[in-house]
Amino acid sequence: MLRRIAIFIDDTTAWHAQPRLPLWVMDYVATTLASRSAYLRLALAAAAAALAAIAPAFADPQLSAACLEMDRLRATANTSKLLVDLFQARLRDEKVKAEENKYFARFDAEKTITLSGTVKEFQWSSPRAGIILNVVNGEAQPATWMVEMNSPAGLVRLGWRSKTLTPGMPITLTIHPLRDGSNGGQFLTATLPDGRQMDGGPPATHQTRLQSLRNQAAAADRAVAEFLQRFDCGR
Repeated sequence: MLRRIAIFIDDTTAWHAQPRLPLWVMDYVATTLASRSAYLRLALAAAAAALAAIAPAFADPQLSAACLEMDRLRATANTSKLLVDLFQARLRDEKVKAEENKYFARFDAEKTITLSGTVKEFQWSSPRAGIILNVVNGEAQPATWMVEMNSPAGLVRLGWRSKTLTPGMPITLTIHPLRDGSNGGQFLTATLPDGRQMDGGPPATHQTRLQSLRNQAAAADRAVAEFLQRFDCGR
């Protein structure tokens, strides 16, 4: 199966008269896909497809700009479909499902609380961003809360940036608190010093990520179809 995945990546260059990716490259990709974590497999598969996309340019520098652009769009479409397939395979793993259920079960979705304080740290990293907030509660030392967010990739689409929150910034958050009563929770909204309110979107479950990948694959297919309606590179 993994060998077929590698061959599928190589199909990106199938419409060229020039030789395609060497067999040892496909074998290496297949072996690597089999021996690495699921997330790294996705990255390696995407990188392999990107290499397949640029290979024709080295094989035939005389290819027209239109042909190269068509190949790039097809490579993007093939990569997107491959990522969907790999992610679907990951979701069939019962351990993955159990881990996700365990993660979200920690938060009490029936409760919403408000926290006001100053930002100690804004963690802008995958797989999830986070806000460390110092909350004054009448005690000598402020209480430190860890508020978990969606991934930076999803937050960017909602207007967030790595510098949206800075240390010392006064903000107000709404969260679903942790069930065990410790100082933490699931991010809902933030009110910034200028009055802007920003939200974090729906919880980023594996299903929402899969749907996002499917949407990207559909958009890539549309881009290929639209390009072919406007241009013909003669192949």
